[in-house]
Amino acid sequence: MLDSIFTLMPKIRAMVYSNIADRKSTALDFHREIFDAIERQDEDSASALMRDHITRAARQANEAIDRINSLEPAAGLQEQMPV
Repeated sequence: MLDSIFTLMPKIRAMVYSNIADRKSTALDFHREIFDAIERQDEDSASALMRDHITRAARQANEAIDRINSLEPAAGLQEQMPV
């Protein structure tokens, strides 16, 4: 399963970033906010920001996997990616 994920990650990343032109800069800003909260030793903010980041990233990755599965059913993948 991990091999499948590592194989698909570049495609997932490309699909996620292609949907919103500024998603890369938004992701960088989001990571900077998390880092700043950690640097301030603000556990509550860092935890909330990280939880939100993981939730968003998981949702976006699942959406990208769904698109890959619907667009490339015969692209040599032995099994569909789990959602």
